[in-house]
Amino acid sequence: MTATQSDTLPPKLGPPDYLTMLALALLCVAFFWRMVFTDLILPRGDVFLYFYPYWDYRNALLRAGELPVWNPYLFMGTPFLANSQAGVFYPPNWLLIGLDAPTAVKIAIVSHLVWAACGVFIFARRIGKLSTVGAFAAGAAFALGGYLTAQVEHVNQIQGLAWLPWLFWLWSEGHQAKGEVRRRWLVAIGLTFGLQLLAGHTQTSFISGVGLGVWALWHILLAWQDTPKEQRSPMHLLRTVAWPLGSLALASGLALLLAAVQILPTLELTQLSNRGGGLTPLEALSFSLRPTLIGRGLLPTYGEQMLFTEFVMYPGIVGLVVGLLAAWHKRSDRRWLGLILVAGTGALLALGAYNPLYWLLVRTAPGFDLFRVPARWLVLMAFGLALLIGAGLDALRTGDLPKHGIEGFWPLGVVVVLIGLSFAAALESADIPGAAAPQSLEIVIWIATLAAVVAVLRFGLRHAGLASSAALLLICLELFIAARQLPYNDLSAPQAWSSQRPAISTLLAANADQTPPDRFLSISDTVFDPGDLREINAIYEPILRDDALFDYLVATKQKEIVAPNLPMAWGIPSMDGFDGGILPTRDYIAFSSQLLPGDLVATDGRLREFLDNVPDLAWLRMANVRWIITDMVYDAWVVGTYHDLHFSGHSA
Repeated sequence: MTATQSDTLPPKLGPPDYLTMLALALLCVAFFWRMVFTDLILPRGDVFLYFYPYWDYRNALLRAGELPVWNPYLFMGTPFLANSQAGVFYPPNWLLIGLDAPTAVKIAIVSHLVWAACGVFIFARRIGKLSTVGAFAAGAAFALGGYLTAQVEHVNQIQGLAWLPWLFWLWSEGHQAKGEVRRRWLVAIGLTFGLQLLAGHTQTSFISGVGLGVWALWHILLAWQDTPKEQRSPMHLLRTVAWPLGSLALASGLALLLAAVQILPTLELTQLSNRGGGLTPLEALSFSLRPTLIGRGLLPTYGEQMLFTEFVMYPGIVGLVVGLLAAWHKRSDRRWLGLILVAGTGALLALGAYNPLYWLLVRTAPGFDLFRVPARWLVLMAFGLALLIGAGLDALRTGDLPKHGIEGFWPLGVVVVLIGLSFAAALESADIPGAAAPQSLEIVIWIATLAAVVAVLRFGLRHAGLASSAALLLICLELFIAARQLPYNDLSAPQAWSSQRPAISTLLAANADQTPPDRFLSISDTVFDPGDLREINAIYEPILRDDALFDYLVATKQKEIVAPNLPMAWGIPSMDGFDGGILPTRDYIAFSSQLLPGDLVATDGRLREFLDNVPDLAWLRMANVRWIITDMVYDAWVVGTYHDLHFSGHSA
């Protein structure tokens, strides 16, 4: 084997690599120590109101040996298995059916972040040819950076994203292989893509497929450029694109076959869905990354409130500077230019409505009109930037990073610009959480971090190896400190989920002998205080932080009105529900709109947020609604007589 051939072959994994991946797993556990080593749970958002009920119901039926085909508790009865977000056929979920939903979700989140970190590590070692230290940094930056960890409340999204780096690695290995070995890699790609589809977040699979397509097209371009001009012909072009595009097509076909058990019922349900024909352009462009939020999103939050999690994308200031230096250093390396292209594609598509190309894609390209939240394309940027961070650490260790002038310090200027741009967040609507100018403490920490980066880079001029280790330590430390504001550190007592409230007890008792059981409808804006507020404070104030106690109270009020998807966890039939995917059905939306005032339509459910009065009794009877849950905030006792002042009239 010649020296040139040896340089082109990726290193084989050995014991040091496996030990490093173990260290990555331990680092993930250290970041998530409160979730791993305490009984505290995620108490809010989609994970509490959507995924806990779904997982509880699914696991209970699977434990009983039943396939959860139907959900009788939401939307007056609706398909369950056909909703891909339920994750019924995702094999890792089967390992958790013996656990309660909060515990199962915690294990799923941490294990999939470890899996994501290991996938990036292997890609960095085998394809990026990074050292174990550089690959470790890449895995940590991806799995523990702001983008992925901000999504922990979207469990199936985390599960799907964990497979993205594995897809890139498997395809790249297959691209370098020949003959029978290449076919094995092709099968592995199909199986991995199929597992990602079964995780239940179709948008993640779409983003992964597009990102992989960009990566494949880049390799086609490289192969064409390497072909002597006299050999270029239509037949040669066909051979050039055969594996890159053919492998994606064949792997996609295999993935569809593997996931057909989920895809077929989902497609059937889609025909009944309000979104069966795709979204309108405005719907597909909702939650685009706003340019005014780029500064806040790329910089860690140390203030009182985290930016809306869909816009969080920070790799840390240390990681950002090191990654940008690596991008400059690798600008002549065609393999790394491909990764920069993938990252740039994600960043541009994340702009959504603020990118004219995305408008065109939504109107003309298949798939782009099926999903909201263009900001989720940021995962491709996070993936590419994480690998560049690893490459930057390796270059710092070998003394190859630019050392002087603009080439060596322009990324510092980028951070300064981002700090200035972070003030533009104050121009946004107050409806966006965390969209505010940075606090003084945040600015001080950002500048101090930037000063630490400068010190490390200058130290690296004389002690490259030590500087690389110091940079890695700073990257991990910065991400760990910044994570304090992320959802996975916003935990509360397990009773926020498990304790049974009076409304639940009343409805369970009322339906004990009812066949079929009566339904209920909640009408409340949850501005009330629980009746046992004093007792709750007495019990939990000594052991919970203020924000955790607040989340506990909010969760308690959600259980008081048994909304929106909590009926599924307690086995109480409801007329209402919540889903942001292919549910509810068109027929349900058409029927429920008869109960709403004016021309209002609740396309995602949550009728209680639109009702300002008790609906007409005739419609309630048709829906078998016997119980109305509301609050007493506006009621009064006048001269010994109780007056219900919440509504302007009654249906009875």
